[in-house]
Amino acid sequence: MSGSSRSSIKQLDELTINQIAAGEVVERPAQVVKELVENSIDSGSRKIRIEIEDGGFSRISVIDDGHGIPKEELKLAIKRHATSKISSSDDLSTIVTKGFRGEALASIAAVSKLVLSSKVKDSDGFSITVDNGSIGNIELTGIPPGTKVDVLDLFQKVPARLSFQRRPSTENAAIVDIAISLALSESEVGIIVEIDGRIVLECPPCDSMEDRLYDLFGSTSSKLIPLESSEIDIQAPGEESWEGWISPPGVSRSRSDDIHILVNGRTVNSGPFLQSIKRGYHTRLMVGRHPIGVLSLNLPTTEVDVNVHPTKREVRLKNSWRVLERLERSIKYTLSKISTQPELKDLTILEGINIDVNEDEKDSEQFVPSWAQVSKKEKSDVALASMFEEDKAAGMQGMDRDDFAMPFLRVLGQLSPETNKRDAKYVEGAEPGMIFNTVTKQTYDGEKGLNVIVCGYKREYVEWSDRGEGTSAPVAIHPVSSGIIKEATRGADWKDRLPNGNYLENTASYFVLTEDLQTAVITMKSTQLKVSRNWNSMMNSIKLQGKEGLFTPAAYSHVYNLKTVQQSNDKGTWFGWSVSKVGPIQDKSVYEAAKQFASTVGSVEVKHGGDDKASKKSDDVPF
Repeated sequence: MSGSSRSSIKQLDELTINQIAAGEVVERPAQVVKELVENSIDSGSRKIRIEIEDGGFSRISVIDDGHGIPKEELKLAIKRHATSKISSSDDLSTIVTKGFRGEALASIAAVSKLVLSSKVKDSDGFSITVDNGSIGNIELTGIPPGTKVDVLDLFQKVPARLSFQRRPSTENAAIVDIAISLALSESEVGIIVEIDGRIVLECPPCDSMEDRLYDLFGSTSSKLIPLESSEIDIQAPGEESWEGWISPPGVSRSRSDDIHILVNGRTVNSGPFLQSIKRGYHTRLMVGRHPIGVLSLNLPTTEVDVNVHPTKREVRLKNSWRVLERLERSIKYTLSKISTQPELKDLTILEGINIDVNEDEKDSEQFVPSWAQVSKKEKSDVALASMFEEDKAAGMQGMDRDDFAMPFLRVLGQLSPETNKRDAKYVEGAEPGMIFNTVTKQTYDGEKGLNVIVCGYKREYVEWSDRGEGTSAPVAIHPVSSGIIKEATRGADWKDRLPNGNYLENTASYFVLTEDLQTAVITMKSTQLKVSRNWNSMMNSIKLQGKEGLFTPAAYSHVYNLKTVQQSNDKGTWFGWSVSKVGPIQDKSVYEAAKQFASTVGSVEVKHGGDDKASKKSDDVPF
């Protein structure tokens, strides 16, 4: 900062270093579980028990029957970069264990009360307690051979970190996902997950991967198809190979949660592989649907770098293009040998799990595109349609456009009244980072996102007054062509001020159809205008080959996914939009519905703000 005095360079203390490192390694309770279970697997365990209380915020316990840690190594185990899995940098190119960084226990102990208890066979058991970085003494304890790690009051003394965490039920689901991934990577290891005193997942040790698949997917596992490689790939250069199981097109999900990727037995983020998988299925899957897959990549350890990210969920492949192409070809070859007739019932429920991880999908997993999915109640009402059809729309003749509220899709922030339990507008289950429909009051998981079709676009200058809390409605709305921005000057608060003292917000509005074919508006302003421009460029860059050459299709020809992400600057941190392209619409009736809505957008007036006093602030509010 200009005018400030110079600060001298100094070495940080050990506790501060550990807490900084913890920010990379320990993002949430599910990450703690992942690190601890991976340690248990590396210790030669055959049985691992995971116990969770309050989403992991109150207690996480991982108990195994592995080799254990000798008394003389307990203090060393909770030091940073202390590990038994590698001894030098040369070992980084030949890593075969789940962990290797030696950071997990130290990072966890820096942001919780950690009790590490262990017993080596034919010796006494000992424990050591670390309270948010403060190391206690080693004490004698009764414990069977193996190791038990108790993590208590996670993030309680790091309130900033705690404020970013999600509700316990969300963490419970994430922990189950982690356990499933690790169970798939190590079928010979038994894993039990107990949440709030109830066993929700129980996978005994298995002799074969087929048995493990049955434990997790139940009868659905019989529908999965072993992945096969064509003769071309068998003879192709390179030592990498793919194996595993994929679902036929008739067994699919609306989310990609059940695509599990293993690289040399290590569970990794499936994101980089999804496009290859989609290309492999090509037109056999409807837009917005995802298969089930357990896919394992085997390749020389020298051709994969696992030392990319502290969480070890990302890897770098030496010949990634070749690996991805081989995966795509293998999927195409496997599917070419089976019938593509879709099943009437989508058997994708994880039968081995006793927790409602995806409650919103319980009754919507038939093989139909997400655009055509309806709620259970709507399904039960289908039989009434014929009785009501003769008098359709009766009683609504006096209603026109001004008599209906156009829903806004907003990103909930820390200051949004919907997330405040004491506010009259509080919505049950609403959390910062969720997507919120202002009319239906429905919330959507910001991490999973919401699929939409863009049917229209407007950009306007919205004029606001500073007068108290007052009304949430704008003073005026000016078209871009008005040139009013020329009258504004940038104020000290970085707002574009008019001579009358009001300020202007450059606002982009998108008229969209949501997954359930409901109309809505999304507005972007301030820092989100960059997202808007990128979205527009994304739509404009789509080119299709027509009879007369390349052309740009209508905006409503493609489906886009809206997610929320954390953003920050020198003023603070907030949740904003992230947009990605899903693909073209496959259902003609959906395309016609989008086209019809698009034809009316020109006459729609966006009523910015509405009755929500926080709406004009929640788009970009640091916290």
